[in-house]
Amino acid sequence: MTYRDIAEKLGCGVTVIAYYSRKLGLNKTRPRGHFKTAKALTAKYWATHTAREIAEMVGCNPANITHYKNLLGLTRTKEQEEAIKKRRYEKMVAKFKKNHARDKRRIIFGLEPISKVYLSLAPRHILQVGYNLHRKYGYEYTDDPYVMSRNGHSLEGKKYDESYYINKYGFKFID
Repeated sequence: MTYRDIAEKLGCGVTVIAYYSRKLGLNKTRPRGHFKTAKALTAKYWATHTAREIAEMVGCNPANITHYKNLLGLTRTKEQEEAIKKRRYEKMVAKFKKNHARDKRRIIFGLEPISKVYLSLAPRHILQVGYNLHRKYGYEYTDDPYVMSRNGHSLEGKKYDESYYINKYGFKFID
């Protein structure tokens, strides 16, 4: 277990853990063959993995992996860089979709979403039309994205009146 892991579990800084481990005489132990393992794994995986991913395999700092990469003179081609970016992006998107689906279910059941990303059950174009009604004509939002409050404003004499928004988008207007 690293100082960082201990610090996260205790909710304090890494320097505090390092200070008290030195003060109490607890030496930081490294696994035997750490250098050889890190160097070998860097040589093996550099073309397909990031320094952070290799460091997690070995259990060391990503800066060490970058150092070993420079010692060995390893480089990546543009195709390898693109493959790594694509894999990391797909991983990030999969995580986002999983969290998005979870939060959407929570909204449907009337619970608060866990993530801080704004979610709405309305399609994006409905939200944009509502935003335009608010910005251009002074209509106010309600809890339901399909319901707008007139708040003393009207679309009389405009190119598109309220019946257009009712028929095309399914909006309802209240006073």
